[in-house]
Amino acid sequence: EIILATKTRQRSREGAEAEFTNSCAILGTDYFDLYLVHGIQNVAKDVEPVFAPGGAMEFFLEKKKEGRIRMLGFSAHSNEAALEAMARYDFDFFYFPVNYAAFYKGGFGPAVLAKAREKGIPCIALKALARQHWPKDTPGDARPPKCWYQPIDDPAEAALAMRWAFEQNVVSILPPGNEERYRRALTLCGDLSPLKQEETERLKTLCQEMTPLFPRV
Repeated sequence: EIILATKTRQRSREGAEAEFTNSCAILGTDYFDLYLVHGIQNVAKDVEPVFAPGGAMEFFLEKKKEGRIRMLGFSAHSNEAALEAMARYDFDFFYFPVNYAAFYKGGFGPAVLAKAREKGIPCIALKALARQHWPKDTPGDARPPKCWYQPIDDPAEAALAMRWAFEQNVVSILPPGNEERYRRALTLCGDLSPLKQEETERLKTLCQEMTPLFPRV
């Protein structure tokens, strides 16, 4: 009844093995259901060393063969890095920002989501309920703790954003880590009906004045 999951930023075999062993000790387990190669941002700095001889993938694939990693995935906040990772290995899942403002205003995500559909790699959506970067004039005390971006607070916009994200062929959405907003996201799950054309156009219009989170510059 429990899914054991963890992640690592280690790129070398040695570092990955040490962190895997430590994670097993902390959680009192000898396996993980989901294991995530976390924060793949750059092809040269992240993807290349992970897949190089002596890289972390050597260790992960051994553990997967032994059954100690049951499903192997990655998270990325870069189109290029996500596409390169999927080209090198058929991962079991991946985490990726699926956000209407980034998609329509930033052109971020269409190629990655299309490749995932083609290869049959399930996507768990990040940042579906993010709005944009904080406007520079937003005072610090107006920003929720641990929220580096401006979240969607308008209930109608949040409902549209979540329904839109699920239409992108994702299997799940990871809500914001802020407890209040996490619970709010759960209340939106009652209506996940497909968007009407006018609702999609509303989202496209809304994001035109935004500064989307992705692509990062």
